[in-house]
Amino acid sequence: MKVLVTGACGMLGRLVVDALDGKHQFFPTDVLDGCEKMDITDTGSVFDTMNRLRPEMVIHCAAMTDVDGCTSKSRCGIQNKCSWDLEPCLCVRINRRCNCLC
Repeated sequence: MKVLVTGACGMLGRLVVDALDGKHQFFPTDVLDGCEKMDITDTGSVFDTMNRLRPEMVIHCAAMTDVDGCTSKSRCGIQNKCSWDLEPCLCVRINRRCNCLC
């Protein structure tokens, strides 16, 4: 199975990638160096990556770790919303558009 992992350079993402290694074809994505660049707060970036890689499943491990910044910054034009508030909606859109599990 072709699996895309968001946040693959983070703590949880690295564990997921290790568990997939040798069992599935996987695509580690993150905003951090060492992974395929994909910003989950940028819908265009997400759909470009999804259309290029064509995964069958997405495992969402990405999160904003700056808790203070999360509560004070506007994300996607919505004040006081963190990335984890917005991504479930994005997962639904990915599922509908790319026909993969998220």
